[in-house]
Amino acid sequence: MREITILLVEDNLADQELVRGVLEETHFFRYELDVCDRISEAKKLIIEQKPDVILLDLSLPDSSGLRGLEKLQELDIAIPIIILTGLSDPEVGLESINKGAEDYLAKEEINTDHLLAKTISFALERNKLKRELFQAMNNLQKYNEKLKDYSYVITHDLKSPLTNLRSLIGLYHQADDSSLQERIIERISTSVDRLDNMIRSFSNVFLAERDLQKEPEQIDIAQAVTDAQEQLTELIRTTNTRFTTDFSEVSTVSFVPVLFQSILQNLITNSIKYRDAERPPRIEIFTEENENYVIMHFKDNGIGIDLEKHKPRLFRLFNRFSTSKAEGTGVGLYMVKSILDASDGRIDIDSTPGEGTYFKLFFRKEKELAL
Repeated sequence: MREITILLVEDNLADQELVRGVLEETHFFRYELDVCDRISEAKKLIIEQKPDVILLDLSLPDSSGLRGLEKLQELDIAIPIIILTGLSDPEVGLESINKGAEDYLAKEEINTDHLLAKTISFALERNKLKRELFQAMNNLQKYNEKLKDYSYVITHDLKSPLTNLRSLIGLYHQADDSSLQERIIERISTSVDRLDNMIRSFSNVFLAERDLQKEPEQIDIAQAVTDAQEQLTELIRTTNTRFTTDFSEVSTVSFVPVLFQSILQNLITNSIKYRDAERPPRIEIFTEENENYVIMHFKDNGIGIDLEKHKPRLFRLFNRFSTSKAEGTGVGLYMVKSILDASDGRIDIDSTPGEGTYFKLFFRKEKELAL
C-alpha cells in the first residue's frame, strides 16, 4: 500500500484532532501527517519536505479566504491542495477550484463515509493525470518545433547540395576540356561528402531522440569527462588542448549515460574546432548545484561568438556561426540543446568574440512539473 505525506494547515486544535481522527480510520493509504497553523510555516515545510497533498483551512492567523491558497501557489508547486472550510458554500468551492485548488470540502462532511480519504485519493490521481497531460502537451509542442526544424532541413539544407550536384553534373556533360572535367569531379566529390555528412548528422539526431527513452543512471561526472577525452584523444593531442576540472561540489548527476557523453563530446569538439589560432585550447569544467538542478559550467578560450548576430539561430540544426574558421555540419549545439530541453533542463550561453565561450548546462534533479 502506498504511503503518502499529508500537510494539514489548520490553526484550530479541535479541527486538527478531527482530521487526525478521520484519517486514522482510513484504509485507502498509509500516511504521515504534518500539521502547522500558518501559511508562512506551511511554505517552509513544503520546500523542506515536499508533501504529497495539502489540506488547507481558509481562516488562518496570517491569511484569510483564498489568499492562503494564492500564497502557496506563489511557490509554483505541483502539489494538490484540498480546501477545508467550516462553511458549506458552493460559491467558495467553485472559486477555490477556479484558482487552482484540487478540491473543496466542508469540515462537517469529512467524517462521512470516508469522504476525506476518498477526496485525497482522487485528488492525487487527478493531479497525476494533469501532470501527465501537461507533460504530453509540452512534448507535443517540442515535437512541433522539431518538425519545423526538420522541414527546414529537408527543404533547404539538404536540398541545397543536391541542387549543386545537379548543376555540376550538367557542367560536366557540357565540358569538353578534360582538366575542367577533373575539377568538376573534385567539386562533385566534395558535395557528395558534404551531403553524406549532413545525412549522417541528421541520423544521429534521430538516434539521440531514441536514446531519450532510456532510463537515467547515476553518472560519475569525472569519469564521464575522462571517457569523452579518450574518445577524442587524437584531436586533443594534436591541438595541445588542456583541461581544468573541479567536481568537488557535485560529483554525480542522474542522466542517460549515452546522452551525457554526447553532450560532453559535442561541447569539447566545438571548443577545439573553434579554437583561436594564436593560443592552444583551454577548457574549464566545474559543477555546482541548487535546489532543482545540477549545473555544469563549461568554459573555453576559443574565438568566441558574436551573440548579437548569431544567438537567434545559434541552436538551429545545421547552423554554423563561423564557416571560415572551422569545418563542421552545425549539429553539435543543436544536439546539446535538444537533449537538455527534452530532459527538462536547459543551456545558457555567454560569449565574447576573441576571448571564448561560456556554457552553463542545467540537469534537472527531479522531473517535477509545475502546473
